[in-house]
Amino acid sequence: MKKVPAIVMAIVVVLSCIPWVSRQRSFSLLVGVTVIALAGFMVYRFILWVSSLRTSRQSRTEQSKWQLPISRKHLWVLGIFLALIATVPHFITTLSGDYQLAVATAQQSPEFIRTLGAPVREGWFSEGKTTFAQPIRSESLIHVSGTKREGELRVKAIKENGQWKLLSLVLELEHPVERIDLLTTGNPKTIAK
Repeated sequence: MKKVPAIVMAIVVVLSCIPWVSRQRSFSLLVGVTVIALAGFMVYRFILWVSSLRTSRQSRTEQSKWQLPISRKHLWVLGIFLALIATVPHFITTLSGDYQLAVATAQQSPEFIRTLGAPVREGWFSEGKTTFAQPIRSESLIHVSGTKREGELRVKAIKENGQWKLLSLVLELEHPVERIDLLTTGNPKTIAK
C-alpha cells in the first residue's frame, strides 16, 4: 500500500514524457485525478501519523478510538465522487444550447467533414466561459477529431429573446496551421433554448 503513490507518480511522469500521450485531452484529466488522489492519500497518512502519536501515549483500550477505519465502501464512495467531478461538467456543457448549435452547424458544413474526415467526434472537456449579463454571451473552444485530422472549434455565441445565435464559428487546425470560417455572414444560425 505504501508503494502505490510512488508507482502512480512514476506512471504519470513516464506518460508525460511521451509527446502523443501528453497532448491528449484525457491526459490532463489523468494528471488532475492523480493529484487529487495523491493529496487525499497524503492527508489520510498525516491523520494516521497524528493518531499514532496520540495513541502511543494512551492505553490499548483508548487506542482504537483514534484509528481511522477506511473500508472498501469508503474507497468506492471516493472513487464515484471523483468520477462524478470529472464527468458531470462535460455533460452539463454538452447540453447547453450554444454548444449544441455550434456542433450541429459545424456538422452541416461539407468543408468541416472533408477537412477532418468522417466521422467527426467532439472531445471531452471543452473550454469556455459564459457571461450572464443581458444579452448572454458565450465563448468556447471545443476539441473535434476526425479520421484525417483534429482541431478546435472556436465558438462565439449570443442569446437574445431565448434563442442562441452564432457570432463566429471557426475551425482551427494544426500541422499545418489553418483557420476555416464555418459561418456564412449573411445566414446566421439560431436555436431556441
